[in-house]
Amino acid sequence: MNPQIIWITLNHKCNLNCQWCYQREVSRSGREMPLDMAHRLVDLSSDLSTGIVVLIGGEPTMYPGFLDVVRYIDEKGITPSVVTNGIRFSSRRFVQQAQESGLQEIVFSVKGASADEYFEATGVNAFKRVRQAIANIATSQMRHRISVTVSASVIANWAVWIEFLKGSEIQEVNFSFEKPVILSGGVTFDDRMLPVNIARFVQDVMYPSLKDTELDFKLEFMCPQCALPAEFIQLVEEEGHAFGGCTVMRQSGFAFDPGGYLLPCNHFVDFNMGKFGDDFSTADEFWELLRSPENQAFYDMVNMAPCHECSQCEKWSKCGGGCRIFWLYANREKLVQ
Repeated sequence: MNPQIIWITLNHKCNLNCQWCYQREVSRSGREMPLDMAHRLVDLSSDLSTGIVVLIGGEPTMYPGFLDVVRYIDEKGITPSVVTNGIRFSSRRFVQQAQESGLQEIVFSVKGASADEYFEATGVNAFKRVRQAIANIATSQMRHRISVTVSASVIANWAVWIEFLKGSEIQEVNFSFEKPVILSGGVTFDDRMLPVNIARFVQDVMYPSLKDTELDFKLEFMCPQCALPAEFIQLVEEEGHAFGGCTVMRQSGFAFDPGGYLLPCNHFVDFNMGKFGDDFSTADEFWELLRSPENQAFYDMVNMAPCHECSQCEKWSKCGGGCRIFWLYANREKLVQ
């Protein structure tokens, strides 16, 4: 199966300094992908019949050739998308330029629901610009949604978040939950956000309050699903408020860092499977690289049940044990109720 989605990391530069960012160890390095490499990776994506290319960072809109790359993706007949903190979209002119370049989708990652929370999370006083960007994007012709990474701060300020989202011009919201981060010093995580520690909040507070709004919302369950009651998971799915699925396990998505290194997932910022231009350049060479013993061993490991209970579970084929990085950080006793 050809990859459904490819993430191209245009830079490791950002105009925010988010404490919980999964790329926080590299986001201040200032590394940028050469424009020619970005074009060649789009060519590769086209040859692989990829449906969507998502531009990420750092903050991808800070990349000098951002609009050029968007235009090139669109010309190749691929859907151009961006994950952004949205600050540059506070300029109506930039919104117009992005739309004219062919940008089709904006995933707006919002870091705080108030000026104080935003500053605490990012170290930058940009909340007014975020509100302006939301208003600008909402009136554009590009598909758009807000993305919220649920952290301890979001939980502590949940009532403020509800009011912020209800008053937002963007009515589609996706909620993901903090995952462990692989850094050079090991796997790090805020234990307050372990699935079993936030399960009661998600079930008893978060979900009912979101249902009381008129938002089109979805929750990403990338934890072992047995961390939550089975009847609750079923309810969320039946009511159409669940999304997710591991692209690593399905090999349906791949990421490239600014140096052209192939990563199995955005969160594996220090784990590369080969370098574009050195180890592979064409679609055939891409698949040959993935079939190498080293990379097949990695995927065999990823697709193994992380514990005996998972291997015996009737939901294994659907749940897959959740994000593998959780299991690198903690054992079953810490992950499952």
